[in-house]
Amino acid sequence: MESSHPAFCRSCRRKKLEAAETAAALKNKTAVALKKNTKGHSDEALPVDPPAVKPVIYSMYEAELNPHVSSPAAVWTDGEDLFWTNQKEGKTAGTVVKGKIHPKSGLTKNGPAAFPAVAITNVSEGAFACAKAGKIMFFSQNGSVPGSGLVTGLLMDTDIVIDFVKNLRTPRGLVWDLDQTMYVADSSSGNVYSFPVGRMMANVPITKTVNMKGAYGLVLLSSGDACFSKNKVDSGGQGASEQAIATSAAKTSQASKWKATSSAFIQLLSQSKALTEQGPAAVVVVLACIATLFAMPA
Repeated sequence: MESSHPAFCRSCRRKKLEAAETAAALKNKTAVALKKNTKGHSDEALPVDPPAVKPVIYSMYEAELNPHVSSPAAVWTDGEDLFWTNQKEGKTAGTVVKGKIHPKSGLTKNGPAAFPAVAITNVSEGAFACAKAGKIMFFSQNGSVPGSGLVTGLLMDTDIVIDFVKNLRTPRGLVWDLDQTMYVADSSSGNVYSFPVGRMMANVPITKTVNMKGAYGLVLLSSGDACFSKNKVDSGGQGASEQAIATSAAKTSQASKWKATSSAFIQLLSQSKALTEQGPAAVVVVLACIATLFAMPA
């Protein structure tokens, strides 16, 4: 389905993409051949501005055209590779499937070939989220017992599959911190847990990180991310005004405290001579009072 309304993003289906990819390849081949035939001629076409880029949603992999797409639930990218999970028919379509971000299509007797995709594991009927940490692809899935869940790790390019986490009821979203830790959201408990991913290991220890009702999808953001590169502090808003008032009040309160402290200290010193004449016990009282005055909070 393709929308022609200029105010909306167009949806470009996979079959059209495959045809466009093939047409572009043929056009490029023709252009190369034409350039060779006209080599040496000086009357070349003048350069023109490229057409404006229009927003398009590309539907690259579709269930009706690709056997490895049944009910996709989550996607993960790693370089040129695109991974997704299937919630249904995982044992036939693939529990986790690998495709390409920029897939290429070729010509067949029946027209453009389907974009390439391969199931990297068919271990279960379905999975939810996926996240790749180094050479291990993690995915969350239901356990064999109703009301149980698993976070499973697949060592890439092998058939080695290990259940890292077994003690969560409904593990869903996954996110990797780009180091040695994976985070998983358990939607039924409303908790996000972390666990180590440095090596293939069953029943890893998990640590509760944060609680959020209905926790599901996860993403890690950093102040160093590109989306925050142009962040600026707004010093003219209501929040800034309230902060300035609060700061001023705090400074006034602090000045009042120190003024009262100084006055009391002067009075104490003026009486110290008379008090010390009364004996050592009075000296201790004077010193204790002085210590209390200097210990007053700023």
